[in-house]
Amino acid sequence: IGAYEHGIFWIGQVNNDWNEAGNWSNNQVPYSTDKVTIPPPEYYKHRLEVNINSLIHAIYINKNAKMLIKDNVGFDVEE
Repeated sequence: IGAYEHGIFWIGQVNNDWNEAGNWSNNQVPYSTDKVTIPPPEYYKHRLEVNINSLIHAIYINKNAKMLIKDNVGFDVEE
């Protein structure tokens, strides 16, 4: 399985903010119907931080990928 096997993926080009469209491969913040992939660190500039309540369909986290969910933030995955 490649780093971008599932749905949209984190590229972290702008900053570490989940809610910044420019950080995602499709230039849109993930929605409840999206499958999201967090690739290994060599594929992104900034580590992902979820700082707003979010709902996505599925998430795939590759080996050694980095992701931080801030305190008091709801992060829900349907699948």
